[in-house]
Amino acid sequence: MEKFYVDEAYLKNLKLKKDVEDEKKLRRLYVEKKNIEKQLYQSKDYSYDILEIDLSYQSISAEKLKQIAQSVQNYLQISQLFLCFRGCLFGNLGLQILEKSLKIHDLSKLKMNLSGCELGDEGCQSLSRALNYYLNLTELNLNLSYNHIKCEGVKYIAQSIENHEMISQLSLNFSQNSLNADAAKLLAKVIANYKNMKQLSLKLKRNSIGFEGAQSIADSIESSPKITSLKLNLSDCNIGTEQSQDISKLISEKLSGINHLFLNFNDNIQISSNEAKDFANIIKNQKNIKQLTVDFGTEINDKKIKNIKRQINQFDSIQQIVYHVKKNKNSVKACLEVFNEVQICELFTHLYINLDKNNINDYGANLIANSIQNLTKLTFVNLGFRDCDIAVNGIKSLANSLKDKKDIVQLNLDFGQDNWNPEYHLYIDVVQCISNTLQNLEKLTHVNFSLQYRYIKQEGAECLSNALKEKKNIKHLVLNLVLNKISGQTKQDLEKKLKELNPSFDIYFDF
Repeated sequence: MEKFYVDEAYLKNLKLKKDVEDEKKLRRLYVEKKNIEKQLYQSKDYSYDILEIDLSYQSISAEKLKQIAQSVQNYLQISQLFLCFRGCLFGNLGLQILEKSLKIHDLSKLKMNLSGCELGDEGCQSLSRALNYYLNLTELNLNLSYNHIKCEGVKYIAQSIENHEMISQLSLNFSQNSLNADAAKLLAKVIANYKNMKQLSLKLKRNSIGFEGAQSIADSIESSPKITSLKLNLSDCNIGTEQSQDISKLISEKLSGINHLFLNFNDNIQISSNEAKDFANIIKNQKNIKQLTVDFGTEINDKKIKNIKRQINQFDSIQQIVYHVKKNKNSVKACLEVFNEVQICELFTHLYINLDKNNINDYGANLIANSIQNLTKLTFVNLGFRDCDIAVNGIKSLANSLKDKKDIVQLNLDFGQDNWNPEYHLYIDVVQCISNTLQNLEKLTHVNFSLQYRYIKQEGAECLSNALKEKKNIKHLVLNLVLNKISGQTKQDLEKKLKELNPSFDIYFDF
């Protein structure tokens, strides 16, 4: 069921499975382990615009990787290529195979997730040669975290991409490697070289770049005056508390055009109120911000919330907000403090809340529902409340808070539990309340919904499927009804009913 989980990246790039057309009418082919033979090796239909291959954590031999790379070469029409080999451990040999086989010159977007593949500096050298084929890139996303990369590896990557002058969106993730200040300076040089870059994401978490490296990156931002979206993660980089104030000031002075900012308060140690204030000062004068992302980490205290809350109050132009709160004993109080601030931001169009595995129960759910009532312009909603001990009243409040939000296009709701508990069973009246909300949202096109371990039984499942059956505009559906006491025949009937609308819909009744 891992595919149901929606992370932050979903906000921008919603995965459309198989050959569903996206909003720009581009044909997308999604390939994973279970369909690779049919979709990639045997298919003769090469008329796709977007190719996405996800083989994360698979054992891939050199021969199999070569077969994949050669098959990709048949898709001459593609302009966007997304490859995810996270945790595949094929090392430099795998990159050498890809480098020799994947020569597609007309790509405009390239995304490669090679996290945990044991590439090392030699793998970076092979990857840099592969990147040289893609001369027309406008968007580049490389996840090279957990790969034992040092300064030499960064040098190869930097030299390869610094001349790609058409890139306007750049995302580089070198977290958990062995980078030093010199490596940070190489990346800073790349950033400074991109005069037309609009979106930058740079993750260097847990690399010893120090104050000198962080300062070089802050300085490079000044050379990219067109940046409107910045996501910068320098947590646990040996910068030092006092020096972080200087970095905050440097960045604050250079970000006058930013409208999307990611704030990372999530370090591996408890962050003091002063450190939270330093981060908050980054956005003190940024009146153009429309999307704000805040990661509250694992430690929440009154002073920390107060400092963050005061800064959020300044943004009367915010339209999108993302909250992450990891499991901690103060999460209910955090909900009260933070979501009271949401009420003043009436322009919000995107709301992303992840409170998985926090004991917020009905009290916390009702607080959030009350805040959502005031957000009249929502088009994207993600509520991640998995294993939050929310019972009947809390689920009803959340469902009713969304009922009149008729502009919602994308809806992700996770109300599942991780264990069987009669206290959190949902009976037909609750499911009917959820179904009524779904029926009322006339513009819905994408739905991810989980009621795992909620004991809705046949009656509830039929009620839910009848509501979804009427939603003719839905292009993407993932429905998780695992462990809900639904009979085998009912499962077959419901799956058949929904897949008649669209064969690509994913419905789960069992693990």
